[in-house]
Amino acid sequence: SSRRRHTRYISVTGVQTCALPIYLKELLSLEIRVDRRLAQKRTLSAKEKKIPTLRQVFEGLKIWDKEFGSKTVLDIEIKRQDLIEKKAPSPQKMVSRVVEEIKNNWNKEQTVIRSFDFAVLDELRREFPEISLAVLTHQDKTPFIDIYQRFHPRIWAPHHQDLTFTMVQNARELGVEVIPYTINTLRDFERAIELGVDGITTDDPTLLLQFLKR
Repeated sequence: SSRRRHTRYISVTGVQTCALPIYLKELLSLEIRVDRRLAQKRTLSAKEKKIPTLRQVFEGLKIWDKEFGSKTVLDIEIKRQDLIEKKAPSPQKMVSRVVEEIKNNWNKEQTVIRSFDFAVLDELRREFPEISLAVLTHQDKTPFIDIYQRFHPRIWAPHHQDLTFTMVQNARELGVEVIPYTINTLRDFERAIELGVDGITTDDPTLLLQFLKR
C-alpha cells in the first residue's frame, strides 16, 4: 500500500542517522545519490537513479538470469537500528517481511541474508533455517567458533582490518566462506587475497576487476 510507512531508518556509509517518516510512494519518487566513482564513468538513466523495492530487485534479476542463463545468488543485508532508535521494527517483523518477499517473488536457494544484528540472525536461524546466513562483524572479540556454533553461517563477513591468516584458515576449515568488507584500495585488495579470502566486498568493483586482471 502506498499509504503504508515504509521505513524511517536510513544507514549511510560512515553515518547512522534517523530520517523523517516517509511513505513508500514518497520514497520511490526520490533519486539516489550517484557515487562519485561511477559518476565519472557514465551517466545513469532516470530509471537507474530511482530507489527500487526488494520486489523490483527480484524482478530485475529474473530478467537478467533469463537473458544470460545465469542463476544469481542474492545477498541481502537486514539493518535494524535498535541501538539508535528504540522504535525500530522488531527482529521478528523485519525478518518475516523480508522472507515473505523472498518466498513470494524469489528463490530461497538463491538467497543469503546478512546482518550485524545477532537478534536478526537468531530469528532467521530459528524460524527459517533453510536460508543461508552471513554474519557481519566489526572488532568483535567473540571467538569465531562461538559464532559458528550459534549460526552455522555460509559466510563470515568481518571488517577487512580485523582479519589474520589464521582466522581465515580457521573459518574455511569449518566450511565457511570468508568475504570481508569494505575494501577499496589496491593495497588492501592484495592483502585480502594473500590472506586467502573467498571474496571481497568493495564500493569500487571496476578497480577490483582491473586489479584481478593484472
